[in-house]
Amino acid sequence: NAAVTIEPGVRIEMRPGARIIVNDNGSLNATGTPTNKIEFFGAQDVPGYWYNIEFKSNNPNNKLIYCNISNGSKVYDSEPAMVVVNGNGQVTVQNSTFMNGSEHGIMTRGSGKLPNFTSNYFSGFQNAPISLVSFGHTSFLDNSTTFGSNAVQSIYIQGNAVEGNTQVPNMGIPYSVRGNATFNQGHTVIEAGVNIKMAANVFLRVNENASLEIAGNPSSPCSITGEINAKGYWYNLTFNSNNPANKISYTTISDGRNYYGGQAGLIHIGGSSSLSMNNTYLSNSPTTALDGAGSSTFIDGGGNAWSDCDGGGGFLP
Repeated sequence: NAAVTIEPGVRIEMRPGARIIVNDNGSLNATGTPTNKIEFFGAQDVPGYWYNIEFKSNNPNNKLIYCNISNGSKVYDSEPAMVVVNGNGQVTVQNSTFMNGSEHGIMTRGSGKLPNFTSNYFSGFQNAPISLVSFGHTSFLDNSTTFGSNAVQSIYIQGNAVEGNTQVPNMGIPYSVRGNATFNQGHTVIEAGVNIKMAANVFLRVNENASLEIAGNPSSPCSITGEINAKGYWYNLTFNSNNPANKISYTTISDGRNYYGGQAGLIHIGGSSSLSMNNTYLSNSPTTALDGAGSSTFIDGGGNAWSDCDGGGGFLP
């Protein structure tokens, strides 16, 4: 409940049931140096030996810089991470190592923020190393962060709505979408090389005030597939937006199905909506490859193809 500074070189040993909570009117500044890091570690080198560090405070002095954090777990099932950024909290995380946790390494909940997140390392987690409340939080990430060996080698996206402009960077491991993901506002760019794995029975939906660009290229294509390569494993990608920025390039999309019987298509373009697509391959679906409703518009940029879609190609020949 106050401003706390941990000096470089301090080592904090955590015992079973121990946790650190930074409340609304407090802050925690743990800033080490490259040669004198700060450590939070279990009294035994066991994943899940202690609980976690939770930031509820929106104070910009919340920092984990040049820290080694290991052996944490969870307190509640809704906060299964060694470091949790909750509510309207924020913490700057840089040049830090997260190791050997029984859950996620770090997660955001609510409007939690990770400003200036850079050059971190995650390894030895028994769940995905990073869990984010929505695709909107991927803009906090940077591709200087690296990953060792984790039981679930992906970044979880829990599915809350995107409410502003977003860049989804290529982090070198897939994003795993765990709940229905909607894009309500702003323009979202999924950068070249990004791979997205869809959990069972979830969808991606671009609503009327948003737009989505999947920006693969010949050397770094994108993909959206089921976590299991089974026909109809997830729902589909639906565009309900007439924004000309809706575009898919050099992307493989497979394993999805129509969300409702009247909204056929692995990709569905809602009435009066539009999509431009090039060099994209659609496959392995029990519905149509690319379907539209009403006065929807499809702009064929060439190089598109489909196979093994039970309803045929739809807009694709």
